Amino acid sequence: MRKTLAKVITDFALDGNVVIVGRGGFAATLELVNGVHIRLIAPIEWRANKIKERGYCDSIEQAKQIAFDTDKKASII
Repeated sequence: MRKTLAKVITDFALDGNVVIVGRGGFAATLELVNGVHIRLIAPIEWRANKIKERGYCDSIEQAKQIAFDTDKKASII
């Protein structure tokens, strides 16, 4: 399924004039030379509030730490 999805994404990218949103799009088009890759990151306060709202932790400080840890794993910071 991953190969099929990657092929579909790559075919769209090769046709041009498309915006592909999501991590899968980045991975599928990494080797294409004419693409532009843009990473959008929400502010830490917003992300921490969402983490707390979803019940992953009890305090905003814990939520911020979860966000920072996630960033480190994804090599954002």
